[in-house]
Amino acid sequence: MRGHIAKKGKRYYVVIENGVATDTGKRTQKRHSGGASKRGAEVFLAELLESKRTDTYVEPPRLTVAQYLRDEWLLAAQHRLRHSTYDSYRHNIERHVIPRIGRVSLQKLRPADLTRLYSALVTRQGSTQVRRLASRSGRRFAESRRVAWRDPT
Repeated sequence: MRGHIAKKGKRYYVVIENGVATDTGKRTQKRHSGGASKRGAEVFLAELLESKRTDTYVEPPRLTVAQYLRDEWLLAAQHRLRHSTYDSYRHNIERHVIPRIGRVSLQKLRPADLTRLYSALVTRQGSTQVRRLASRSGRRFAESRRVAWRDPT
């Protein structure tokens, strides 16, 4: 298994060689975001090659925010919530979250996306009647967003 680092703009990418496709005979590669530093990309490349070598590599799922919230998060939360709380979560997700960021890939979801969602939920947009979150819900959402997106470094 081989790989290398490529730079595009200000970002680095890790490119892993996956061999030759049997049906087409062409070389196949998989690109992964390596971050903004070359050193970080080098470390990530080493980790990927090691996980491929030991056969522990798992391809990240290609889920959208909507698929994740509906098919995984809500289903897991359903058993630990009261029925009315579950219905409220489901309604708010379907009405407010999915129309705004539901098509975004979960792998590409960024804090800025959540900030825009939060802003849209607590303010009116022009002359259209957009149902806003109560200020208490808005504060809870903002607090949970800060905790969920805390940088681990």
